[in-house]
Amino acid sequence: MPNVELSTGKRLNLYYDRADRHLAESFKKAVNLEYGLTSPDELQKRQTVSIDKITQRHKRCCSSFKWAY
Repeated sequence: MPNVELSTGKRLNLYYDRADRHLAESFKKAVNLEYGLTSPDELQKRQTVSIDKITQRHKRCCSSFKWAY
């Protein structure tokens, strides 16, 4: 989404998280209700992230990488 007003060249922020988060959440709930969707924020839908698995994958991926100084 562009954030520069073309005629003046000034920056235009369309979304301020702290002020607009509740509006985005309300919109998400309305769309989910209208179309019969489930919320990804429900506890049954949340996935746990294992830091150990991410660290192991990173070590495996980057262990063969050689830094050139």
